[in-house]
Amino acid sequence: MSTLDRDPDADPALAPVRDALAETGASLVPKPGWEQAVWDRIDAERVDARRGVGARRRWLAGGAVLAAAAIVLLVWRPWRGSEERARGGDPQVAVAEPTIEIRRSATVVRGAAAAPGDSAVVRHAGAGAVVWIYRGESTLVRACDAGRLAPPACRADGVGVVVEHVLDRPGTYHVLTAVGSPDTLAPPDTLDAALAVLTTASLHFRHDELDVR
Repeated sequence: MSTLDRDPDADPALAPVRDALAETGASLVPKPGWEQAVWDRIDAERVDARRGVGARRRWLAGGAVLAAAAIVLLVWRPWRGSEERARGGDPQVAVAEPTIEIRRSATVVRGAAAAPGDSAVVRHAGAGAVVWIYRGESTLVRACDAGRLAPPACRADGVGVVVEHVLDRPGTYHVLTAVGSPDTLAPPDTLDAALAVLTTASLHFRHDELDVR
């Protein structure tokens, strides 16, 4: 009979092995309170896990705030010193920012939400004021500056201009306001091209969006 065919529990030849295995660990006794120690470790890991989740949530919340701030920085270009820079003067002199109002019948409100039929009223008081309005990203619906006055939709207001445009269709309207030379700033047909023109000309400009629903 081969060694593999022997019964390890009955073979007399394997008795010494069985005795040695029985004695192995006989003197080892668990420390008192070992079970409670295990449960304490489990509870501690649960607390750490909850703290980790809280930290991740705070990190995500902080990331959302930073993302929102980044969006604002992308949309709102610096307006400081626009008029004086256009004149070759001190770029640190502040210029009044353009304002946008939504006219609903006899009511005028400030905000970026409107309904079809409302009018957007853009007031730009700076000398050399330029106002371009796009419906969506591919349709120029209004261009107004000192060289393109067409009352009442585009009229002079001191050295600046006032633009009033009816938001006749749902969608997103893009309002670009800048200070530049009307003789050199021809309004492009698309929003991307307009942004490229203003950026290439190193002009300070602002980009506002109006949601019409």
